[in-house]
This record gives sequence, structure tokens and C-alpha cells, in this order.
Amino acid sequence: MILDAIYLLIFNNLQCLYTKEYFLEFSQTILLLLTIYTAPIIIFESIIDLSNISFINNICNFIYRYLYFTPSYGIIYILHNSKLSKLLEKKYILQSNPHHLYLSILYGFTYILCSIISAIFINFRYSLYLCDTVGLSLFYSEVAYCYMDNSLYYYSNRLDFYNNNYKIFIIWALITSLIINNFPITLFIPGSYVVTSFIQNIFINYKFNGYEAGINSMNLMYLFEKIVNMLITFISTFIFFSFQKRSIISVPI
Repeated sequence: MILDAIYLLIFNNLQCLYTKEYFLEFSQTILLLLTIYTAPIIIFESIIDLSNISFINNICNFIYRYLYFTPSYGIIYILHNSKLSKLLEKKYILQSNPHHLYLSILYGFTYILCSIISAIFINFRYSLYLCDTVGLSLFYSEVAYCYMDNSLYYYSNRLDFYNNNYKIFIIWALITSLIINNFPITLFIPGSYVVTSFIQNIFINYKFNGYEAGINSMNLMYLFEKIVNMLITFISTFIFFSFQKRSIISVPI
């Protein structure tokens, strides 16, 4: 499993970097992320402490962190993930494998929840690695699912695919997390893009475990599913009773 992955890590990336469209997209995205993420951080962090008055420095620091960095980080990270998906399309053909709205909601909720937990417990390295590993393993499984030839595996949804192949995704997600979380904050997004773009190529043409009817694999997303189901039930019940309480307006004839 590991040897196959290492081989594909080298072989697929060499093939991709020798593809003109792929290399141009890769280079342009790195330059873009350095321009919109790294450069502003360097500039802001060099000017927020210029004043000799600590009160002014504190105000500048507050404006930078909460009015610029926090909202812009979320937007740039979404762009970062979008660019990773677009990069693969420069080399590989996107497959029309089955997708479901419920699983899209489940995965989206899991990404958001992991991001929130990471932000809250940012000083606890183990929680950071755990949340990053969960999120990245799901991301890598989505990459693999979107580009695999499903006529060889017979999956009807990406959750079954993840549960049957979670080991390879978690291993490389953990490796990714350990690498990118050692980048300085100024290079975190560009560095994350470079590392993730290399590792996601492992899952193109990788030999996964196929779907076997009648065999129930462990559902690693069970906890997240329970939370999502509770939220969906609460929201749908609230909407239902809201409509029930609406007064009927009678229109005179």
C-alpha cells in the first residue's frame, strides 16, 4: 500500500509537471497565493507596531487580525481548495460518479466543524493535527472518488468508498498535516497548496478496495452523521410548524 503510494507520488507528479497546462496552473496559483496571502501579511505585520503608543498599536493589531486576517483567511482557503480541484482537471478527466445532496451537506458540515475546532484549540497541537487529518482524509477521498473509474469498483456513494479505503487517506492526511503545520504563518496557504497538490496525485489510478455487497464496513462518519441528522430534524421541524402556524388569508370574492 505505502510502496504503491510512493511510486504514484513520484510518477504522477512528474507526469503532471511535464504537462504544460498543469504546470502553468500550478505556477500561476502559487504566485497568486503569495500575492494575496503572503505579501499582505508581511506588510501588515511590519507596520502595525510602528507607533510608539501601545494603544494605537493595539487598535491596529485588532483591525488587522479581526477585520482583515480572519475573514480573508477563510475566503483564501476556499480559493486554495478550489484551485486544487481545478489543477487536477488540467491533467485528468473528471468522472461522473454518483453523488448525493445529503453527503454533500455531511461533508461540508464536517469541514466547517473541524475548522472551528482547530481555530478554538489552535494552541493544542494534537487537536489541530486530528482535525486537519479528518478534513484532509475526506478531501483526498473526494479527489479519488471523482477521478476513479467506478466501473472497476461499483460504489454508489463516496461515504462507502471512504469507509472501505480510510487507511490510505488517513495516513497521507496525517503526513500532510504534519508537514503544513510546520510552515510559518506567512507561507501556510502557499505551502499547503504545494504539498496537497503533490499528495493528491497519489490517489489518481491508485488500486482501491472495491465495493462488496453484504459486507458492512465501519462508518467513521457516524458521529458527524448523528449531529447532521439532529440539525436537519430540528430545522425541518421548525419550518414545518412555522408553516402550520401561518394564518390563511381569505380573499373576498
